[in-house]
Amino acid sequence: MRNLIIVVLLGAVLCLSNPEEAAHMKALNARATKESGEVLGAIRSIAQAVNPEVAYHNYFFFSVMKRRDKVLSIGAMKCVLPMRD
Repeated sequence: MRNLIIVVLLGAVLCLSNPEEAAHMKALNARATKESGEVLGAIRSIAQAVNPEVAYHNYFFFSVMKRRDKVLSIGAMKCVLPMRD
């Protein structure tokens, strides 16, 4: 019974701490700015934000931002990790 309670609590914490779409966009924008400089990074991030092919997927315990079939970022427990190109 104790193990079941721990699993349920852990699952609830993971579900409640799943990052939102805005956190994924912020991480992608920071990566673009860091990689290519302030002006070029801002232009690149705006182009990605407007791109309708970019999609946010919430899988309850974690979330993923994808463009077509390529994973751009993965998030869990309020942390978002942008993937490398």
